[in-house]
Amino acid sequence: MKSTIQSNYVLLCFYFVYLIFLYFLFQSSFVIILILHGILILIALTPIGEGIMRLLNHTKKIKTREYQDYLYPLFEEVYEQAKKQNPHLSQNITLFMNNDTSPNAFACASNTVCVTKGAIDFFTREELQGVLAHEFGHLSNNDTKVCMVFVIGNLLVIVFMTLFNALFWVADTIVSMFQGRDHIALRVVRWLKKVISNLGSMLVGAIFSLNSRVCEYGADKFAHDIGFGAELRRALGMLQKLNGGGDMTLMDRIYASHPDTENRIAQLESLEDFEEDEGL
Repeated sequence: MKSTIQSNYVLLCFYFVYLIFLYFLFQSSFVIILILHGILILIALTPIGEGIMRLLNHTKKIKTREYQDYLYPLFEEVYEQAKKQNPHLSQNITLFMNNDTSPNAFACASNTVCVTKGAIDFFTREELQGVLAHEFGHLSNNDTKVCMVFVIGNLLVIVFMTLFNALFWVADTIVSMFQGRDHIALRVVRWLKKVISNLGSMLVGAIFSLNSRVCEYGADKFAHDIGFGAELRRALGMLQKLNGGGDMTLMDRIYASHPDTENRIAQLESLEDFEEDEGL
């Protein structure tokens, strides 16, 4: 629980404020909203939700003997270390792959880790283990579950915005019939609607991205704690060389889902240095 809060405090705080907002906005229907929300979350945490997430992320079972013989042993080695670090980690986590040629890996839902074809071809065995350890960190810290809760809550926001747009369209049509579409009141309301919609989308996107960056640092630390920090650091170094550098604009930094790779490498180096100092 502590690691979950540390990795997702941004999203959890925002979600608390969001629920308070919903309460004041829909007091009479708030209990119904919570029940609906709870039902959707329970579905998301079932095998049905797991299957949907796997489908959306284009994961597939590892079928060929070549990939099975290569991937399963290194996956199981990391899995064992992850369970030692977190005894409450699910016993049903399964490795999948997809055909994306870019080197990447991800965790989703409650029991899914996926590596891309590009990652298998690009990383060494040890580097791939470092990457897998990072993904186990997301599952251990419940980052994927918190993300699902946020996405479901965002769906409720979309429903509310759809109702808001429908009401606005009705009001716009009625006023236009009597006052004309160029009436100043309508222009002001349309401008406010656009501003509110854009600001809402920007706020949600920025908060989600900020939380994602915090989660990445937490998952990196987990990889280090289970003995794969150096391997992950080398994998990040390879990605840094592949992707190159370049300055990011302010908006790019705000909406980036991952921290700067150099900062992630620096954190892993600091953890290694601290461990060495403690050993002395």
